[in-house]
Amino acid sequence: MSTGDSQQRRRDVRRSALFQTQAMLIQPHAARFEQQISSLEFAVGRAAELWPSIPNTSLRVIKTDPFPGAPRLRVYFTIDDDLYCTLQQIEQLEGPVDPDDIHLG
Repeated sequence: MSTGDSQQRRRDVRRSALFQTQAMLIQPHAARFEQQISSLEFAVGRAAELWPSIPNTSLRVIKTDPFPGAPRLRVYFTIDDDLYCTLQQIEQLEGPVDPDDIHLG
């Protein structure tokens, strides 16, 4: 195996127009919003296949855990090809964290 084969593939992560519109509505109420999105983009870009797919769609979902100054978020994204993923939708989650869910810590 060559050195290049042992390195993880990284996809560039884009933001759809709908995602950007929804994010603008959440951001004013979340002081650490951009930090959350940066962490989420890193996770998706490094291991997009890790996050669960939504049956009968091309969407996958990633959720964040709440922490001070930051709400819980659910983001739907697509794996477009070997080079790109696109964040499609974002929403703020209310209520308790489901321990069975996979979350970005």
